[in-house]
Amino acid sequence: MEEKYIALLDSGVGGLALLYELIKIMPHEKYIYLGDNKNAPYGSRTQSDLLELSVKNTEELMRYGIKALVLACNTLSATVLHKLEYYARVKTFGVYPPAESCVMRGERTLLCATPLTAGKYTGIKGLDVLSLNELAKDVERKKFELSSIDLEWHLSRGNLIPGGSVPARYDTVILGCTHYEFIKSKFYDHFRPRRIISGCALTARMVKDFCSIGNKTKKVSKNQLIFAGECAYENRLFFETVVKGSFM
Repeated sequence: MEEKYIALLDSGVGGLALLYELIKIMPHEKYIYLGDNKNAPYGSRTQSDLLELSVKNTEELMRYGIKALVLACNTLSATVLHKLEYYARVKTFGVYPPAESCVMRGERTLLCATPLTAGKYTGIKGLDVLSLNELAKDVERKKFELSSIDLEWHLSRGNLIPGGSVPARYDTVILGCTHYEFIKSKFYDHFRPRRIISGCALTARMVKDFCSIGNKTKKVSKNQLIFAGECAYENRLFFETVVKGSFM
């Protein structure tokens, strides 16, 4: 198991936030990352489109030899995870917004997500869901100039479920798209919640638990990181210049 890669698949740079979490808690694992920037964003695509793109990208990742597949994209996790796991025949993880646990604690909670992900979480009593059509695309397009993103503009054009206007304050704001991690400070400045969370840390811990099963040998080698796909250089550049600077 130690000789194979943990593979991450995303629509672009968003999943690099999850990659960073994984490297932080498992610094000696081998990773391969494929961001499909060319076809981003995924949030407004049909499920058949997502499955076709994901199968193609998973085939690319499987060429390297993988022991786990991580869908570092909320949209893929909510739509095609089980089909991809069946296809790849390896343990497959998704990233999910922890909405139910927040609501159960009685917190006033807002989930911000792409349309497909938002649709999976409507109907949860006590949860407001804000569907944002273009924000992930804007993050992808302006990834090297994130400060120029006008979050207020996107929030004003979002579709709030169950309806009405977005309240000014929430106890918890959940980022339901990994792309949003890189503009977390903008969400905080707007809503001033007690906390802003996503599912990245939980997914990273689940992957760690899986990789630890039956592995009693202490690893001493440095991690190996490969970027795959058509936009490999672009994703590596973003990871080295923006992600590490934002989270370290």
